[in-house]
Amino acid sequence: ARVDGDEWARDGIVVGPSSRLSSIECRPTSEVCLVTNLYVLGGSLHAFIGGNFDLDGWEDFSIRSGIGYGASSFAFRLQNATVTTNATGAAAAGGTASDTNGDGNDNGNGNNDGGCGGPCIIPVLVHTSDPPGVDALPPATVYRPEPTAVFSVLWPNLFRTLYAGAAAWQTLAEFDLLIPDHFALLLADGAGTGAAQPSARPPQRRPDRFAPLLSKASPVPLSWLADVGDSVFRAAVLGLTQKARLAEMAVEDPVAAADPLAPRSRAVRGFAAHLKRQLLGERAVGGPTAQRLRGLLRRRQRGEEGSRDAAVIVDGRPHVVLVLREDGQLRRVLNGGALAAALHGLPGVRVTVVRFERLSLAEQAAVVDSADVLVAMHGAALAHTAFLRPGRFVVELFPFAFRKSVYQNLARVAGARYLSWQNQRTSRSTFHWEYVETHRATDAPRDRVTRLPIDWGNLDSKNYWRNQDTEVDVEAVRDLVATALRELTVPDSERYLMFMPWEQLNNQLIGLKSACAIAGMLNRTLVLPHIGHRKEVASTTGGDEAWAAWRDQQQEPPMEQSTFDVTQYVWRPMESYFDLELLRRHLPCAHITMDNFLSLNGGRSVGTLRFHSLGADVTNEQQLLDYYGSVVGVAHDGVVHDAAYMQLPRAALMRLHASEPQQQQQRVLPLGAMFWYYDFERPQEFPPRGYRSLLDHAAYRSAAAALAEPIERVARLADRAIDLPLLGGPEGDLVAVHARRGDYFAKCAALAVAAEAAGATREEALGRRARCATGPGYLLQRLREEGAVAAAAVSSSSTAATPALYVMTNAGADEAEFAGLGHALGRRVVFQ
Repeated sequence: ARVDGDEWARDGIVVGPSSRLSSIECRPTSEVCLVTNLYVLGGSLHAFIGGNFDLDGWEDFSIRSGIGYGASSFAFRLQNATVTTNATGAAAAGGTASDTNGDGNDNGNGNNDGGCGGPCIIPVLVHTSDPPGVDALPPATVYRPEPTAVFSVLWPNLFRTLYAGAAAWQTLAEFDLLIPDHFALLLADGAGTGAAQPSARPPQRRPDRFAPLLSKASPVPLSWLADVGDSVFRAAVLGLTQKARLAEMAVEDPVAAADPLAPRSRAVRGFAAHLKRQLLGERAVGGPTAQRLRGLLRRRQRGEEGSRDAAVIVDGRPHVVLVLREDGQLRRVLNGGALAAALHGLPGVRVTVVRFERLSLAEQAAVVDSADVLVAMHGAALAHTAFLRPGRFVVELFPFAFRKSVYQNLARVAGARYLSWQNQRTSRSTFHWEYVETHRATDAPRDRVTRLPIDWGNLDSKNYWRNQDTEVDVEAVRDLVATALRELTVPDSERYLMFMPWEQLNNQLIGLKSACAIAGMLNRTLVLPHIGHRKEVASTTGGDEAWAAWRDQQQEPPMEQSTFDVTQYVWRPMESYFDLELLRRHLPCAHITMDNFLSLNGGRSVGTLRFHSLGADVTNEQQLLDYYGSVVGVAHDGVVHDAAYMQLPRAALMRLHASEPQQQQQRVLPLGAMFWYYDFERPQEFPPRGYRSLLDHAAYRSAAAALAEPIERVARLADRAIDLPLLGGPEGDLVAVHARRGDYFAKCAALAVAAEAAGATREEALGRRARCATGPGYLLQRLREEGAVAAAAVSSSSTAATPALYVMTNAGADEAEFAGLGHALGRRVVFQ
């Protein structure tokens, strides 16, 4: 009601002139601004801060309206003109309502339909003057006393809606404005003019489909900024706090992410719990409303639509929910029926197969709320993770090559637990180029869109790779669900063995085979390690002088032993190189990926690291600390030294690691380098007097079969690389050389002595040693025989176009030798 004088009253609140001034409080780390007395006049946003401020140094600035690429911007722009209003409430401040920079020109379409062709600009015009008098305001101006979050959802799907809603709660709470029964949500989607930046994305659409959810998340009915009439908002928070952001491409710290007292966790869990109460009633699980909805769900799955309302009786059996997509949808599980049958085969488990397209939001929330394990393909359906009860599991299925961590991070924040599976074979994928063609966002050529690596900045590339249909590895997914069920029924019953991969790939894989054998003996699950290769370094030495020093030497010089440095390696999960299905079929021990182990571990300490030396010059404690700390990223309780080092038989291993009950009960056994830790029942003889297989053992042969082939992508990259002139030379032929170094000089010298003692001539013995130790002269001779010598030597000004000699070595003195060899061959040298 209007009152006389320079005051107005709304809902019994009398506001005087000084109280009508605006204030602006922005928080740079959160990228949000609180505006008190935000005026919406004729569709434009205004803040009147009065004339008593020193504005020297003021610079116009913008904040994003939401979280994620494509968010519009609230653009704060200082105005010098006096605002007047006409009878309809249209505001003028040196220009029109769509004047985005105050210069009097209409820079947008002025219709607030979001048709700006990309992220829009929503101007907030800041005036160094008092607000209009009460009599100057349009008659229908509404005073809105409740704190209001003004933000964008961005895209009309369930995940974005829940994500933005929880972030809005957190944003209000950051300003102590999340007041029960006294706050409002105002969507900025569809508002604004002009384009904040050139964009090939389609024009923004209102996220109408799931907006009713947000109506249930605030005590005041949801409204849209584009539809708001003339109003004064007592407290409006513009944008969403960036502290609510979920990392999309990196796994967040598990302890910090899962902290229930952290602002983000409190907001997500509170928001989801509130929505569940609104959708399902006060008792989300087991209450009449939930039972009725689950009964309806079961009847609908059977195709029954009668009035019978029998409740689903929770009988104590774990409940697994498998989410599949309708035929004709993207991201389908192609063998969903086989997967459902496998899950039904798990003992003592209830399995429900759902297609969310057939269910209302309330029905979806009800079935997820009842789940102990939720299984779904990567996509917005996993937004339901927020509706899981605390401690329950989500198993996310990924298509080939496409992987994001946003739902893993959401699971932790929401108090759920997480496991994942990813397809490694294109033969199990169906791609949909036709979808990209009909939803083109860029002009990138097809061969780039369909080629790896994924261009994460290109929407066409992302759409092509994430919208695959996938045939899943049924046994692998079933085993993951079984793991989740064990954790729910008997927490921490699984015992794990970890180890540090050591040196180059061959030694790392020998260590893996040893670790697998030991894990089998100890009845532990092997955590698959990371695989590492040396960081690439271009040669800094070479030329005639270096080569002259090594060219004619028949006896290999003493080598400076190089110590393995974990930090100088590039590490990736084992599944980046090897096929997990082959490992599951052949590896003779139970195993789990590092990612899934870390998810189950939840940031806990892995206990005491066990260090065993392979020799003072090649292994040290720092390697262990670097691997577990920097590469794996787990906490530990210090390091102890084992007396053992190599060649331990089974009995000695059992005494070392399983002789006492506390050793057997230790949840994680984190070991050091496993190179030759287990002798596979063939103790080594040194020096060797001839060839003998030291690894002729069933466990070793089975492990070797598991590692026989790389994943499809690595195999394709290798095939492509072999055809490159830079690698294979003008003829495209790849020449690979195995050069023995390190302690092989002593081994090969012993071999020569044995040969001479057996009757060989001195020349024959030296030749055998040269072939064994592969000295520089021998290497040059063999490479010449293979036709690998270029016609012209490499000049000091050689470019990257020069064919390369790739050298993978750890021996410190090899760099000068191979640099000289590269010079003689007319190739640049790259060390890996």
